[in-house]
Amino acid sequence: MNGKKSRLEYIDALRGVAIIGVMVYHYLPRFELTYQLDFAMITQYTEYGKYGVHLFFIISGYVIYMTVARTSSPMQFIFARFSRLYPAFWVSVTLSYSLIVLYGDPVVRVLPDMYVYQANLTMLQRFILYPSIDGVYWTLTFELVFYFYMGVFMLFGLQRNSFRYSFVWLVCTIGVTCLAIVTDTELSERLKGLFILE
Repeated sequence: MNGKKSRLEYIDALRGVAIIGVMVYHYLPRFELTYQLDFAMITQYTEYGKYGVHLFFIISGYVIYMTVARTSSPMQFIFARFSRLYPAFWVSVTLSYSLIVLYGDPVVRVLPDMYVYQANLTMLQRFILYPSIDGVYWTLTFELVFYFYMGVFMLFGLQRNSFRYSFVWLVCTIGVTCLAIVTDTELSERLKGLFILE
């Protein structure tokens, strides 16, 4: 087994850990709520499953350069990312919307209308100030923003100097985070989205 294959299998294993952590984090509290059960002794540990999302983002940041290296043009990159995210996302949004409208949801206080549904289909609902039909969709919005930035980097050939631009990004991120803490305004929320912060 060569090193490259081992590394990719290792990444897949990390993805598996992240998936299990996120699923348990989301579904165990919902199970408690639905069936009026108490899993407090377990949920105090499964709370850490939310960091599986951060692990996904780290993995994405790592493997995206492999994708960029195999891609001949920014348009090819954008098409590949679009076809990877949107079709399954549209099915998921439509299914979630249909089930919530038909059966309700104990967590959702206001049923989503058609405008919310259509906004969610864009995957940009956060930026146009519509709620997500399913709260977990926020991660895909951030993933989309990340892909957009990588496409821009490719367009201008900036990926060759990624360390320099990553440093600038870090400084901007710290600035936006401080702004969000101090002001807590709608503008700071939008900026957090643009800089892939949550």
